[in-house]
Amino acid sequence: MRHITGILFAIAAFLLVLACVPRSGAIYTHDSQSYEYAATTLIESGELRYFGYDTPIVQWPPFYMAITALLGLLDIPLSQGAVWINAVCFAYLLYVMSVYLFDSLNVKWLAIPALLMVCVSVPMVLISGYAWTEMLFIFLSMLSMILLQQYV
Repeated sequence: MRHITGILFAIAAFLLVLACVPRSGAIYTHDSQSYEYAATTLIESGELRYFGYDTPIVQWPPFYMAITALLGLLDIPLSQGAVWINAVCFAYLLYVMSVYLFDSLNVKWLAIPALLMVCVSVPMVLISGYAWTEMLFIFLSMLSMILLQQYV
């Protein structure tokens, strides 16, 4: 039950993100430009550089920029690749939460409204439309907390 529910909510979250993103792709901000420039410099020179300055980028962890550099090597623009990164992270987040909630809760059916609230959460869907690191950060944070709790 936990895996089937997780897969259903993951599919719903994935499709919701794809449905809510503008046709032009992910929404860009100053941060998005920084990620894209850092990914480009990583491909070209092997260094993560901050655009507008000749300094290494230290404002954000490099994992998202490394993923965007990989997208760049595959000729996938960040405006489209960020949508897929966010959709996959959001979907997998719902799947992991489903498995965790069904394992942890004494009243199993309470997992359904909890998953539904996360799936249709306006802030979660909203940040999925931007080329930001937030969705990857939320996913990895939740995954680490769940894995840590299962370990302890």
